[in-house]
This record gives sequence, structure tokens and C-alpha cells, in this order.
Amino acid sequence: MPHVPKIRHKGPWNYTANDLSRLCMCGPRSGSSGSLISILIFHKSAEYVLIPMMPDSSAAWVRRLDKDDEVLGLDRPQLVYKGLSTSKKEFRLLQIEPAENSGDPIIGRLFKASLDHFPPYDAVSYRWERMKKSHTIIINGTKFPVMENVFCFLSEFRQQSFPASPTFWIDSVCINQDSTWDRNNQVQLMGTVYSKASAVRIWIGTDSDNAEAAFNLIHQCGRADGVPDKDIVANVVRNEVGTKAITKLLQREYWNRMWVFQEIVLASRAVVHCGTLQAPWSNFRWLDNVSSKHTLWLEDQIKYQWIFEFRKAMFRIAHFCITVDQATHINNVLHPTRHLQCQDPRDKLFALLGVCKALDWIVDPDYSASVRDVFTAFAQSQMIEDGNLSAVLTAGQWSPLNGNDIKLPSWVPDLRGMGGVDIRYLAGSYVDAFDADGSAPTQHVFALKQDDFLEQDGNNIVNVNAILFDTIQTCRPLHGIAQSDPDRKELIMTVCSLTDDGMFSMLRLRQLFEGLIFADKTTLVYKRSTEWRIQERTRRLALGFYQDLCELFGPSPVFISLLESFEQITSALGLYKSVPEMVRGCDLEQMCLNKMEYLSRAAETTDRQSAAIFTTIGGRLGIGPRCVQQEDLVAIVRGCRVPLALRQHMAYYRLVGPAYVSGIMQGEALGSHDEHGNHRSFEAIQLV
Repeated sequence: MPHVPKIRHKGPWNYTANDLSRLCMCGPRSGSSGSLISILIFHKSAEYVLIPMMPDSSAAWVRRLDKDDEVLGLDRPQLVYKGLSTSKKEFRLLQIEPAENSGDPIIGRLFKASLDHFPPYDAVSYRWERMKKSHTIIINGTKFPVMENVFCFLSEFRQQSFPASPTFWIDSVCINQDSTWDRNNQVQLMGTVYSKASAVRIWIGTDSDNAEAAFNLIHQCGRADGVPDKDIVANVVRNEVGTKAITKLLQREYWNRMWVFQEIVLASRAVVHCGTLQAPWSNFRWLDNVSSKHTLWLEDQIKYQWIFEFRKAMFRIAHFCITVDQATHINNVLHPTRHLQCQDPRDKLFALLGVCKALDWIVDPDYSASVRDVFTAFAQSQMIEDGNLSAVLTAGQWSPLNGNDIKLPSWVPDLRGMGGVDIRYLAGSYVDAFDADGSAPTQHVFALKQDDFLEQDGNNIVNVNAILFDTIQTCRPLHGIAQSDPDRKELIMTVCSLTDDGMFSMLRLRQLFEGLIFADKTTLVYKRSTEWRIQERTRRLALGFYQDLCELFGPSPVFISLLESFEQITSALGLYKSVPEMVRGCDLEQMCLNKMEYLSRAAETTDRQSAAIFTTIGGRLGIGPRCVQQEDLVAIVRGCRVPLALRQHMAYYRLVGPAYVSGIMQGEALGSHDEHGNHRSFEAIQLV
């Protein structure tokens, strides 16, 4: 009988159970690193085949000839993972043996390579599954459990590549997930691994949901020189089946995975695979580019709900379409990916290290640190690096939607999810749409220092300066009022009526309108819209608000006064002598379109389950987090361009969340006086 190490470059051979038993007896001792088959149990009545794993390996696997699915081997991790050199930037690659039949066992060899010298390979991007690994492949002579997505991809791609032996980098296989050292080390290399891959294979799952119709349309919508954007839109609108199928593809769980972000963004070339179907990722990017141009879709989106759903689905993957240069800014990658999922919450940061080099200065991947400590250290470092408090605009009270309460300080963003977060406040601060604290560059220079952070009485504290401007008097949730006429009517009567007889406050109506569409200014500033475009949009939205009021309550002089209060309306009167004449001259269909546009913009605020509307003792109206309560404070905090809702907690204050508050978004609170005539000024407070 041949000894296992001697079968290199030979085989396969057939053996009886007795033959294999004698082979095991003369082979390496059980428990040694070379013991491959010595503890297997062989059935006397069966015949087996012994096959070498690879031409350059002494490993072998055993299979019963009468049972193709019975593959035997040792489950020995030490045979799979060998130590890596950090100085040589070593990583592992998986080479798969060719197989003509799809039912053949998947056999592979895991070997070391260096990022300075490596063979061609493809990196695989796929969705991790929480369920138990349900499939087994053979790696280096060892049975190795893998997730279903990995198994399905390898099975499909092996057939497509036959007779070649494709080489892959697959994180769940090539990184020893049971070794904290291996994970810490390899996570730092992952960005380079994906960027140097010949291609990134994006596996979104098996073929279903009319996937073929989706891929046909995606191929039609690929970028082509000289093809106008409107022709791409026409292709989509003409193909309802294909468009709905694309929407289904973009709703798959794959797109919710955190690690996918860097895997796609860093790819020099990427291909999307769905079973046997495939398309270049560049086609998806181009379709996203066209989909983002709102004016091309406005009419069709109003006509067809499935066009609206398609654009919403495209928006869900927009963050995957940013460039590597755009990904260098922390806020460009941290918050757009915050809703994505990962099994380890710390990966909300660690998964971005490869794509955002700015994070290298403030984040060290350490899987031995707690989630709370990782998030707190990051928030502190980011605030010091930014020199301001904009990071708190995505922090606040704990939300169960993000997971169990891990006792984060209220000023530390819970990066596990978007529960309770309205990203538009940060966006407005980021593009200078708001300046509540007067910290615009020409007005004030603000910087946080290490000394502003301390630990005391078990609390993580940040020292800030704030104007405690007003107190919340009433509050109520906003969710769903854009879709419900009765709820919207009741809200307007509650917050805008002066008396029980239904007389409305023109000032309150205006405050409500501006609060409901406050994010519209952020959008227009971000897109660097001209002043004329901003005025035109405001004109349409104000007319839409007016039309909605008239339909809910009937015509009223107060509603005309509301329109006259908008400079954008009166400056655009043209040939009309007055607002009433202008309204009478408007086409009813156009007024209804204005109303639909207004409700669409208002829905961005009111459809969020985390939103609430409140009034203050000082007579202001605001939009804030749903968890605001009576007696919470409205504060202007130096270094934060958006007002904050705070809640007193012993000698400290807890952050409730950011808020839109009428009349103080552009620094009006600075230098103002309270109800007693006292000058308001900043005072030192502590957030916990």
C-alpha cells in the first residue's frame, strides 16, 4: 500500500476498507499535523477512492464509490490556516480545483501570498448569513464548513470557469474567524486586497424574481457615448416588467451588508452575478447617475408608483456608487452606510478603514475592546479632529431599533443603526444651510480639545458652551400625516389655530410650512442650485401648501396673507397684480401638481417614525426627535450649527437630539434677550 505522502502527482486509486485500514496504520500517527485519514471509519462492504487534493500537496480526500455525496476527511483547522507575516503583508488565497460535473465536491487549496507579490485573483463580495454554515467543502484535505452563499457562488463559478482553476479571496474562508489576531491583522489589509483584485465578483444570490428581465434592461441602460439621459429614462419607463425586476434585485439582503461598501467602492473592476446572469457594475452606476436627476423623472414618478419604487431602490444603493476620492471624507462614508448590517457592531467602523484613509488616524481595529468603548473613543477623536460638535447631530437618546442598550453617552452616535436618527440635520450643517451658533468661518473659530473630555462619576463627559434658549411646552408625533388628510387637518388646527372658532395664525402657518419642508433648503444648497431655482422651488411648494389648506379648510384670507409673506411668491407675480389674481390665474392641474410636490417633500419629514412636532414657551414651533418631552430645553451649543434638545440629568444634561426651530436657524438667538429682558449668553454645561 502506498503511504499518503507518496501519492503526490498520482491517483486516484480504488481501495477496499481493509486496504485503507492498513494504509492508515502505516501512515502518520493520529493527531499529528499530517494525519489525514487515520481516524476515519470505513465500511467493510464498500469500496473507496483516494484522490490527492492538489498536484503539489500530500493531502488527500476519500469518497465511497457508491455514495457520491459522502466525502470523508478530518475537521482540523490547523491544516487549513498557517501563520501569516505582518511585515510581508501576507494574506491567503483559495484556489478551486476544476470539475466538469456540478455535483462534484468542491475541493480547494488555501495558500499564502504577499500583497507585494501575488498571482491573479478575484475577490468575492457576498452576504454573510447568521444561520449555521450548512455546506461543506474540502480545503487542504480538511472538511471546511461554509455559508450557503459561498457554496452557491463557488459551485456556479467553478462551472463557468471550467477547465481553469480559479483563485479567490473570500473573507470568511481566507481569514481565520476564530483568531482575534488574524482578524485584527487582516482587516487592515482588506482595502488593498479588494483594490488589487483582478475583479470583484458581486454575488447577490441565485436567479429569481424575473432576474433575466432585470439584467436585460441593465445591459440596455449601460453608458454609451452620445446616448442622452432621456433615452435611458424612456427605456426604463417602457419596460415595466424589467424595471420592477430591477427594483426586486436592489431589495435583496445583499445590499444591506456593511462590508459590501468597501468591497464595491474599491474595485477597479466589478461584475454583478445572479446565478448564471451577470452585468458590469458600471452599468448599475450609470443607471444610478441617471436616476438621481429628479427633473427627468418627475412626471413619470407621479403617474406610476413603480417608477417611484424603482428610484427609491436606486437611492438605496447610491452610497455604493461614490468614487474613491469622495470616500476619503469620513462623513461621506460613515453615515450613508450606517443603516447597513454586520454581525459585529464594531465593524461599522472597521469595515470602512480600507476605503476611508482619514479613519486610519483615529481608529485602530481592536476586537478585544467593547462596542461602547470603540464608539465612544471614535466620537471623541472625530470631534477633536473636526474641531466641532457636528457628530452629535446623529446622536441622542437610545433607540431600541438599534439593539440592546449599551449605555452609550448621549453625545456618542450609536453606529449600530439609524433608529432615532434624521441625517438631514447633519447634511444641513455640512453644506452650511444652517448656522444657529454663528460658527460660520467668517464669524467664529471653534475647536474642541482633549481637555474638554473627561470621565467622572462613571460618566463620559464633554464640556460645552450653550445658550439655554427656550423650553418645550407641547409635543406630538408626526408620523404619516402627509398621507392622511384627517391627521394633517387635525395637526394644523392644533398648532396653528389662534382661537376655538378656527382662526389661524399666519405666522404659525408659515412656521409649520418651513418646518415640514426644512430639508428642502439642504437639498438645494447641496446641489449648488441658483437663487432663481431656489425661489422657483419655494414658490411651487408654497402654492402646494396653499392648495392643501384650501382643500382641507376652504378658502381663507389668512391663506392669501400666507402667500404674500413669501418674497419668492410676490417677486414672481409677473403680469398678475396681486396674489389672489395669480392664484385665480393658475391652472388647477398645475396647482394639484404643486400640492403633490409639497406633500412629497413634507413626507420626508412626517413619514419618519422618529419625528415629532413641538411648540415652545417662547412661541416657536419646532421639528425634533420623537422622544422630546415637555420641559426639555432648546439649546444653542457652540460648535453645532443646528439647535439641540437637551434634558437635565442631575448636574448634567443629556442630549435628546437635534431640532429645527423656527426663527433661530441662522444665528438669530445670538445676542437676543429673554422674556425678562436679560441678554442671552453662552454658559458652560456638561453633556453626559
